[in-house]
Amino acid sequence: MVGILGPRALSWALVVLATGVVYTTYIHNIIFLTIGIGREIQPIEDFPWICTRVQHSLLEGCEDLWLDDQERKLYAACTSLDSRQAWSPAGDKYNISARSRTDHIAVLDIDQPGLDGLYGLRQLQIGGYHDDLDLHGFDVRNIEGRLRFWLINHRPPVDPVTGEFLDASTVGANSTVEIFDLDETSETLEHVKTVASEAIITPNGVAVEEDGLGFVITNDHNTKTGASRGLEILIGGGSLAYCRSDTGKCHIAADKGFSMANGIAHDKNGHFYVAHSVTGLITVHKLVNNQLIQVDSIHTGYPMDNLWLDADGNLIAAAFPDFIAFAKSTMDPYNVVAPATVLSINGIANQLKTLGKNFKVSKLVEDRDAKSLPSSTVAVHDVKGHKLFLAGVFSPFITICEQLPHGLRLSGELAYIATKHLTNKALAKANPYAFDQSGRIKSAATRIPEDPAPLARAHGLPLIIVNKDSVPLTRRPFALHSAALKSKSDKNLKGAASAFTIGTILHPGGMPLIIAMSPDTNPFRAAGEFTLWVKPSFSDWTVDAVLDELGKVGNMRQNDILGTFAYFKQTED
Repeated sequence: MVGILGPRALSWALVVLATGVVYTTYIHNIIFLTIGIGREIQPIEDFPWICTRVQHSLLEGCEDLWLDDQERKLYAACTSLDSRQAWSPAGDKYNISARSRTDHIAVLDIDQPGLDGLYGLRQLQIGGYHDDLDLHGFDVRNIEGRLRFWLINHRPPVDPVTGEFLDASTVGANSTVEIFDLDETSETLEHVKTVASEAIITPNGVAVEEDGLGFVITNDHNTKTGASRGLEILIGGGSLAYCRSDTGKCHIAADKGFSMANGIAHDKNGHFYVAHSVTGLITVHKLVNNQLIQVDSIHTGYPMDNLWLDADGNLIAAAFPDFIAFAKSTMDPYNVVAPATVLSINGIANQLKTLGKNFKVSKLVEDRDAKSLPSSTVAVHDVKGHKLFLAGVFSPFITICEQLPHGLRLSGELAYIATKHLTNKALAKANPYAFDQSGRIKSAATRIPEDPAPLARAHGLPLIIVNKDSVPLTRRPFALHSAALKSKSDKNLKGAASAFTIGTILHPGGMPLIIAMSPDTNPFRAAGEFTLWVKPSFSDWTVDAVLDELGKVGNMRQNDILGTFAYFKQTED
């Protein structure tokens, strides 16, 4: 080869070859996979979900979620966004003094939205543990009728002699796994044990075996601190630690081939699924002789965070379609929301069990324009309730999505029939509540927005949507009802099929929250005089007759109508 090319030509050839290897191995991944240059991101209207943001101080900064699909409760590991931005060892944020020290596990009753739309939101109390919690990922198992929690706790480093905080930017966090029990009738997490080990380096996710004894931790980096951490986005890094709850001992069980090991899930067949944040790879591992051996892998094409295995054996991944936008959202989370993607690898658990592997990665939902989903780091699929729950480590809200009947998709042709009969001035006179300049409610629920279009995202067949503000009259949620016409040419409501009830929850300190409830799972609820809509004789009226009747109710006039009905497309897939 030297004789043919000559020394200089050979040198250039080796440089070109090395450059090609570096580009293929590292730069290509960064440009096209991690950053997502050229990736097609779809609008949320392309997917069969109605999604509602739920905003409350207890639901800020929720890095991970866990669903109890039997008792119908959702648990979330959350803290204030100010605290996340100050103290987040996984993101090289080490300001110990700026921690809020308010990290908590929040609970929602997922089938009971309540009049405030907060699903009975509350915070679990802590018993038998007197230090602070700095939460990240967690997992839960039902053991003999009680829930046992394994919580990753990024404790600040402390000098064992003086008790003073050490420089975390130099030595890193003193991360542990805290084990708690929650009895069926209790609202207090009782501390069981602290698991501390040198193998718990930079813990991100945790997955517990079925017996509740063994568990696996993902370390997203090789070291707690140092300049080399920044290179791991190029050269890879991370490991898996295997621990025992009974002995409290841990050891590194896999440390090769990871690219920021992040989310992790476990199935009943002993498989551990690990998300590689940088390369979009999910590796599958099994425990053999106390080592986690890789037995398979799935390429998703997206950088990912947490994983969830649903009740049907589908692996759900929270993915970042635009990582630059996600990075921006972490710096200004109250004002910037990044696009989000939820991926599903359908039936992966059963396929691995039967060795009939034909993994198919598909989008469950995507939100190109960040209209509804948070800057998501976790997505949980509720098979029984046909719901999705999404949260983000730097998001000020969570999102709850309800699935629509098969074959229906959102249409961009949104319109509505909406009635508005009370102005802000009239509302202030009837109920002395204050509004800020942006229209946010300062003290109590009182009004509908000037533009109700976001309330009425209709799906499938043509819809008529009528609403009436009854909050000032009844102190109940604003009632909205809808009916589906048979065809585009049908101008009569006779035989119209009930479609969805959508409740608008107005609450102090936030914008309106929209909740769409399927009639299959929720009875229709009307408030005040709006009950006339569900009278049987109403179905014989024409659209014009409906408008005329609405003009008689609550002294509303014809010019109070804000829109007209429109038609919506039904797809065949």
